Amino acid sequence: MTIEQESVCGVKEQGKPETMRRVVCSDDCMSETVSSRVNTIVQYVDDEFGRKAELFTPIVVRMDRRKCDEFDATKKPGVYVFIHEEYGYLKVGKHLLNASKRALEHCRDNTNSKDGTIQLKHLLDSDKTYMLVYALQDLDFRHWVLALEYFLEKKLTLQIPAKRNG
Repeated sequence: MTIEQESVCGVKEQGKPETMRRVVCSDDCMSETVSSRVNTIVQYVDDEFGRKAELFTPIVVRMDRRKCDEFDATKKPGVYVFIHEEYGYLKVGKHLLNASKRALEHCRDNTNSKDGTIQLKHLLDSDKTYMLVYALQDLDFRHWVLALEYFLEKKLTLQIPAKRNG
């Protein structure tokens, strides 16, 4: 699937059941659990940021399928969220040049939970690990990347919270 053939992952805009928020997706077989988590995040962002949410394109990539057009589209400034089918929301982060590059550095460096039970290095090629990237579409609005990252860090219960937040 190419980016021009965006798939709709079933995210409805609040109060508008006839319209759908477009989410680019690399996996047509996403589990209900992961799909629900993605939908929750998209709804949170849409509710909080309103029309500013349109500055970003939400892209979901299954980590074991990173060789795809959707993954290439995440190589922009943006915010990433690692989501696991069993563990839930793992980690939120951002990069002002290339969101997926920074996300993969967490896997290379084996960022892990406080107790060490969740290690990103071991989840990198899992069919249960997904990365949702909010890819910024206009570089003049990079400041919104910072706001979105902060919002998601506070809104989601993360298995691996940012160290700067305690």
